[in-house]
Order: sequence, then C-alpha cells, then structure tokens
Amino acid sequence: MTVALILAGLVTSGVFSLVVSVVSAPVGYQDETGFHVGKEPKPAPQK
Repeated sequence: MTVALILAGLVTSGVFSLVVSVVSAPVGYQDETGFHVGKEPKPAPQK
C-alpha cells in the first residue's frame, strides 16, 4: 500500500510539472535571427 501511494505521488508530481511547463512556455516563433514573441510575420506582398 505504501509503495502504491509513493508511485501515485511521483506520477502526480510528474504530470503536474509537465502541465506547469506547458502553461508557462514562451509564445512566439524562432527564425535565423533568434526568438520573437508573437505571431510569425506574414511576408510582404510583392508589387
């Protein structure tokens, strides 16, 4: 019973840490000049 409680606690803490890391991940995109916050810019229309 004790082993089952320890395993349940470890699994729960692992899931919780994954959820926290996903929620706190930066929102943006990365290109050859680095990381940028926000949506990726659309290319300018050709004239």
